[in-house]
Amino acid sequence: MGILGLLLVLGTGCEKLRKAAKEASASKTSGSSTEVHHIVGESEFNSFINQSDKVVVIDFYADWCGPCRRLAPILEKVVGEFDSQVVLGKVNIDNNKNLAAKWRISSIPDVRIFRGGKQVDAFMGLIPEAKVRQFIQHQVSKLPPPNVESGTATSGKDGAKAKKEPPITRMKKDWVPPGVERQ
Repeated sequence: MGILGLLLVLGTGCEKLRKAAKEASASKTSGSSTEVHHIVGESEFNSFINQSDKVVVIDFYADWCGPCRRLAPILEKVVGEFDSQVVLGKVNIDNNKNLAAKWRISSIPDVRIFRGGKQVDAFMGLIPEAKVRQFIQHQVSKLPPPNVESGTATSGKDGAKAKKEPPITRMKKDWVPPGVERQ
């Protein structure tokens, strides 16, 4: 007897199985502390990525995409491991075509990682959980430490103020590497 025959035999019991499966999946996701923000427009997207004190992970996806559905729980789990340092936003490309076009989404799932409103990393496709964790951990390590008292970032164990890096200056057009003579 095939699956179709089994479904005919089960009849209304099949609906009970579907309902039990939905409740089981809901209980799994409700145990997760990750809040997923479903972004519906460009202004909401811009305000969401401009969280300066957090790493913002944006998942461009579609409901019909199998790899997207498999990546979603991995993203939620990994983002949940970083407490309040990382937030997760999801953009459905079918409902937000202009946003997908603006960010040149050509393949899904497409995950973009932002810090301070700027894109700092990205990956496409379904990748293993360890690799997702590595992408996010790399960006979390670059966040400034939380301000303790004065509102300034500190570095080191003694709380000394962080040194500012010198500004980047443009090189002269006639610059040549050391040891190379101009012809």
